[in-house]
Amino acid sequence: MSAITLNESKPVIGSFTAEAFNAHLATQKSAPAWWLDRKRAAYEKFVALPMPTRTDESWRFSNLGGLTLDGFTVTHAGAKAPTIATPFGEAAFTFSNNTLAARATLPAELTAKGVIVSTLAEAATKHADLLKAHFMAQPQKLGSEKLASLHTAFVADGAFIYVPRGVEVTEPIVITHAATGAGTAVFPHTLVVAEENSKVTVVDYFVSTDSVAHFACGANDLYAGHGAQLTYIAAQNWSREMLSFQFNSTVVRRDARVQSLNLHLGAKQARHESLSQLSAPGAFSEMLALTIADGGQEFDQRTLQIHQAPNTKSDLLYKNALRELRRPFSQVSSSSIRTRRRPTPTKAIAT
Repeated sequence: MSAITLNESKPVIGSFTAEAFNAHLATQKSAPAWWLDRKRAAYEKFVALPMPTRTDESWRFSNLGGLTLDGFTVTHAGAKAPTIATPFGEAAFTFSNNTLAARATLPAELTAKGVIVSTLAEAATKHADLLKAHFMAQPQKLGSEKLASLHTAFVADGAFIYVPRGVEVTEPIVITHAATGAGTAVFPHTLVVAEENSKVTVVDYFVSTDSVAHFACGANDLYAGHGAQLTYIAAQNWSREMLSFQFNSTVVRRDARVQSLNLHLGAKQARHESLSQLSAPGAFSEMLALTIADGGQEFDQRTLQIHQAPNTKSDLLYKNALRELRRPFSQVSSSSIRTRRRPTPTKAIAT
């Protein structure tokens, strides 16, 4: 496996140096060549792209003062799972610091129907065609191309869920992504492929095991084939010292329905970008979010729905709330809580 040598006098890369990337590649020795090639290309793109600035339309409402890539370490924790109880039941997988820490057994009846609940590391070899088709396949359109490239370069593992044609999974599939240790950088990922007329609910639960600063740069890819029904819930409860970025990409095919709900509770500063592409007639996308902010938390949410075919429908409802305000509610300006139905940010700030 060849090392990467790049000119680090180019745009900001912070802690994610060529040395850090080469160390990450060294942990991926069993990965197929195509996966490693994608990582190398993504890292080169990450280095080449500039950091966002106030002059970028996608970032002009954002707090760029807290955006940093310095002071973080990419670690791969041991196999022992932290004790994490989720509000959604038993997790199919628990990932801790970029490493699979625990997994549950998939019910035999689902295995018999062809349902796959696997890791990205396993799927890169066993289900390469599906990964090549769907993993980070949609270009970023909401401003975070540099950070999405960072994610692709450093993601070590994640969840891969495949539901075959006509199969219904009645119980939610829960994935836990945990960060532990000061300065840890994590790159959670979940990929869901729901084939024609299938039905499934997937839950991502993001949590810190301690109250220290972390860095999260995560993504999920959702694909709903013709007539499929896919429900996706993401509950973000990172440390209040966390800097978090999360990118969602959804593709909805003919007469399919995708409902996504994002719950934002943790992090010091969190940016969430959600792209929904309705690519065939009858496609429906419903994008929901609930954000509760207090103290100095900032949540920056950006959405885009692209109707690529006639007779498609999308709906957007984001609710933001502040609590434990330091001044009377009557003194809070309306600009402190924003909810918008267009591809501009919704932002909740408590100061």
